Amino acid sequence: MHTDIEYDAFLADIFAAGVVLYAMALSDYPWTCTRAGSCSMFDFIHSWGFPEFIKNRKCRAASKTYIVQVLSPSLCELVEGLLELHPEERFCLGEQLALAWTMCLSSRSLVVGTCCRATH
Repeated sequence: MHTDIEYDAFLADIFAAGVVLYAMALSDYPWTCTRAGSCSMFDFIHSWGFPEFIKNRKCRAASKTYIVQVLSPSLCELVEGLLELHPEERFCLGEQLALAWTMCLSSRSLVVGTCCRATH
């Protein structure tokens, strides 16, 4: 999106839905900017991938808890597919997303372990 290359707005919306889902589940954003070199968290995902990111990133509200300990594997897979940095590999709202969402709904819980939301 930060280049002159054309992009598919539908796939950009899928990416935005991934950011919203991440924010809803963790009460935090995955990064502050998607421009290369502007955000260390985005650069980490770009270099190492989302699975490594959630293994190494702690929840903001529960600073001793890693994201991978909080989200169910199905929800992690769904968010990873929505936040795929390569649009051609990103989940679409077709069979892949329906399958991933079905897996999320069939699991005991979307969130496991300690919730990252700040307590009031």
